[in-house]
Amino acid sequence: FTHRLTANAYIGCIHDCAYCFARWYCKRNEIKVKVNAAEILKKELQQRIKKGKPKEPVCLGSISDPYQAIERKYQITRKMLEVCDELSYPVFIVTKSDLVAKDKDVLSSLAKRNLVAVNLTITAVNSKLLRKLEPYSPSNQKRLEAMKTLTTAGIPVNLYLSPYFP
Repeated sequence: FTHRLTANAYIGCIHDCAYCFARWYCKRNEIKVKVNAAEILKKELQQRIKKGKPKEPVCLGSISDPYQAIERKYQITRKMLEVCDELSYPVFIVTKSDLVAKDKDVLSSLAKRNLVAVNLTITAVNSKLLRKLEPYSPSNQKRLEAMKTLTTAGIPVNLYLSPYFP
């Protein structure tokens, strides 16, 4: 998918990646929840539909991970996926988190209509290097398990190698 539309459920990111291009935005200890993100997304997508604009995919996770630990409590990303499902609007996710697998049901619904792709990031194979680069992100093993869970459910998953450190 290519995209022009982005939606982020959170300001800030727990992963604290050393290579992050948005460190100015993604302060680890200052995560803010956009509690009304799903409602705003729905309103904006409905306006686009009403105006006859093409359904360009919405990217969840363009600047902060949509599946941080805080998602367990607030489920903002899930609510945004439900909006896309309800409106039959294409969406793709960029994440480093195995938590994406918890939304397998709504992702499956979107996948049946070819409206979703999940991109799981792997940056380094060496676990010591991974901990230095992404000190608070899930292990590669957990990410690969999430990939298996989602692909088994028929959800398109891409291995996102960006950046990749051999």
